[in-house]
Amino acid sequence: MADTPMRRRNFVKAGIASVGVGFAGCLGDSDSELTTVEYFTPDDKMTNPLFMAAAEDGIWEEYGINFEPNFTSYARSSRALSDGEADIGHVDQATYLNARQNDEDIVLLGPMEELVNGVFTNVDSDIQSAEELAGQRVGVPFWDSGTTMLLTSMWADDFGFDVRDDTEATASEPPILWDLMTEQNEFDAIMQFTNWTISARTRDDVVREIFDPAEYWEEKTGHVPMITYHAARRSWLEEGDNAELFLDFLAGWEDAIDYFDENAEEIMDRFGRLGQLETDDEQQLVNQIIRDGGLPEPDTWDEEFIENEFELLNLIGEYDFVDSVPSIEEGALTYEELEDMA
Repeated sequence: MADTPMRRRNFVKAGIASVGVGFAGCLGDSDSELTTVEYFTPDDKMTNPLFMAAAEDGIWEEYGINFEPNFTSYARSSRALSDGEADIGHVDQATYLNARQNDEDIVLLGPMEELVNGVFTNVDSDIQSAEELAGQRVGVPFWDSGTTMLLTSMWADDFGFDVRDDTEATASEPPILWDLMTEQNEFDAIMQFTNWTISARTRDDVVREIFDPAEYWEEKTGHVPMITYHAARRSWLEEGDNAELFLDFLAGWEDAIDYFDENAEEIMDRFGRLGQLETDDEQQLVNQIIRDGGLPEPDTWDEEFIENEFELLNLIGEYDFVDSVPSIEEGALTYEELEDMA
C-alpha cells in the first residue's frame, strides 16, 4: 500500500462528521447573557482544531458570544449561510460565486485562510510542471469546487489550455483521486484540496508537487490569495446590532488565532483529529502555516486586499465558471466599512 495515513483518513471521516456536532453540544449550557453563534465548517478543515479549542476554552465569551462549531459535510456547511441555518460563516470562491449567481446577498467581510492547494504527480513521473498537463490524465476534486475553478482559470490564462477541454480529466473526491494516481496509475496528476495538499506535502516519498497556486499568484501579483473568507448575508448584517456582533466574532477569531499560536502542540494533541490531521508531520505543517500568517488578521481587509481577491474572482468569471461576478461594492465590505455599520 502506497499511503497508510491517506487510506486511514477514509475510514475515520464519517466518524468525525458524526461526533463533531455532538462536541458543540457538550460545551455546557450557554450563559443567558451570551449570544449563541452557530458555525458550520467541513469536517476535514485544518482550522477545526483551532475552532474547537477556542470554543471549549471560552475565547469568544469575552466578546459576549457562546460559539458553537458544527463539524459537518462540505455540502451542508457551504449552504449554511444561504439556507439561513447560520448567520455568520465562511465561503470559498465557488460557494460565494454560486450564491451570488443565485441572487443570494452574501458579502465578503474578511480574510479567513490563505490558499493551500497543490497539484501533484507520482514521485517517479517525468512531468515537471503544470504546463505539461495538456492532453494528460488529470484528476480534479469536483468540477464546481473552488480548487478546480481556480486552477483551471490560472492555467487557461497563463498556459493556454483549459482542463475541461484540453486534458483527459475526471472529477472525484480527493482521497479517491489520491488512490487512483498513487496506487493504480490512472492519473498523470491530481489537484488537491487544502487538507489533502497538507498530507501530500508530507509524503514526498510518494508524490511530487508540480504546481503551487498560492506561490504562482504571489509571483504574478505580489499577493497571496485566500481560499476562504468570513461572510454573512447583507440583509442580516443590516438588522439591529448584527454588524457589531460580527465585529465581536472577528475579534474573537483574532484572539483564537493568537491562542492557537501560543498552544499549538497542546491543541493539536487534543483536537488534531477534528481537522483529520493524523500524523505529527501533518499537524506540524498546519502549525507552521498558521504561525506564518496563513490566517490573516481581520483588520487587514481593506480596499487593496479586496481588489486583489476580486482580480482572482474575475479570472474565474472570465473562463465561464459563472455567468457574472459581482462588483466589489455589491459583494464585499472593508473592515472599516463594517465598523461604520456597528
